[in-house]
Amino acid sequence: MIDSIRMKIGALALLSALALLGISGCEGSVTESEQRPPIDAFVLDNVRIVDTETGAVSSLRSLRIEGDRIAEIGEPGQFSDLGVSVDGGGNYVVPGFNDMHEHALQSVHSDEELALMVANGITGFRQMVGSEKLLSRRRNGRLMPPTSPELLSMPGRLLRGFMAADSLEEEISSQKEAGADFIKIIDLPRPLYLEALEIAERQGLPTTGHLPPSIPVLEANDAGMDAVEHLGTGESITLSCSAEEEAIRKAIAESPGPALPRKLPGFIVERYLANPGIARLRINEGKSLELTQRVNATFDEARCRALAQELANRHMWQIPTLIRLRTFSYADDIEYRADPALKYVPVRDEAMWDELADSFASLASPEQRQIMEADFDAKLRLVQIFDEAGVPMLSGSDSGQWEVPGFSLHREFDLLASAGLSPLKVLQMTTLYPADFLGRREEMGTVETGKLANLVLLRDNPVEQVGALHEVEGVLNHGRYYSRDQLDELLQRVEKKFPR
Repeated sequence: MIDSIRMKIGALALLSALALLGISGCEGSVTESEQRPPIDAFVLDNVRIVDTETGAVSSLRSLRIEGDRIAEIGEPGQFSDLGVSVDGGGNYVVPGFNDMHEHALQSVHSDEELALMVANGITGFRQMVGSEKLLSRRRNGRLMPPTSPELLSMPGRLLRGFMAADSLEEEISSQKEAGADFIKIIDLPRPLYLEALEIAERQGLPTTGHLPPSIPVLEANDAGMDAVEHLGTGESITLSCSAEEEAIRKAIAESPGPALPRKLPGFIVERYLANPGIARLRINEGKSLELTQRVNATFDEARCRALAQELANRHMWQIPTLIRLRTFSYADDIEYRADPALKYVPVRDEAMWDELADSFASLASPEQRQIMEADFDAKLRLVQIFDEAGVPMLSGSDSGQWEVPGFSLHREFDLLASAGLSPLKVLQMTTLYPADFLGRREEMGTVETGKLANLVLLRDNPVEQVGALHEVEGVLNHGRYYSRDQLDELLQRVEKKFPR
């Protein structure tokens, strides 16, 4: 199938159109059934509270929940006669996990994807593509299905290629009026990209997105950019760590890009979005990987540490999505094909991912594999340097090939640990730091009286080992408690939706 696609669209394969990164999927329907109401008085007894700021663990405590808030924290058994009580069995309680780069609301199976997230302890997420329809449904309170995390924030339409300069101000104003929480920029030409940042800054809207290699990350921040997704995509940030940065940027500026089509068939778009890394192997016989190789071969750690310190000083947020970046370089990894969580995705999606993996295996030469794997290693090193410098980072999983909603965030936890981050830092990136990023420390990020009752019960101490984050024993989602058995029922319900 993929080979025939390549023949149809010619030598360039034109899967590369960066604008495609901004093409969203279908907007899923939302079930309007009644939600199970929160218990008026609920007690979570005999639990150990993990302090996400310090990593300290309390002695056994009892939490009294009223509605969707933690009303009181006391001694074990203190509230046993005040409502429905659940024995936490000495488990560890942390704030609910937040996936800070998700696309669940674009899926035709959004209800199932959101249920998978709750089943994995995710009680909040940041939707990374919006639309007039989604923003309208949120305003009318008809967006989220019964079992779902909280929608933490969402942009409007993506700012992407083929946009006229005189329409930027109007577009950003329109998104602000429609209720967008932030602006996401993908692939505007350099002048328009910088102008969009400045317009959004004037209008008080945060900005994030992919970062083209024509714009150094510090220059983007000077223009008003608040956060960067996927470490910029490609070489845009690692390029700032290269000893040959100026020469490489000059060569990029002088090199004309391919003519990009305004429209491509949907099946091509779908496969490109699933794994853009495969397009790099097709276009000009993978010549773009020569730039990747040059950037990583000229890595200068001193320059990289200086960059990291400056980003930390400016408090410019990074959302690495390492799981997404790894699938670009290891698309045919047998570990992905054998993932037991694949039973929770549509058969059609799994078949497409298998097809893409086969295509990757046939296209990538040993030399190209080496370049792509070294590039991912460079991204891991970059995250480690950022962590050591104190660059603020968030955990997010994105979506694409081999990424099962909910489970993919747990893969991200493991990859962050493999980059050298401590278990406490990984926990903070999915709990405490999202609260900081959103300006919501008064109601989320820690387990304290008065804060939202979005909580996860863990079997072991997550500050001692990252693997403890996977051992979810119970979830409180907006005051609604799900035992391990009930979480398993959610998973079984999704599995039955996609029979093999």
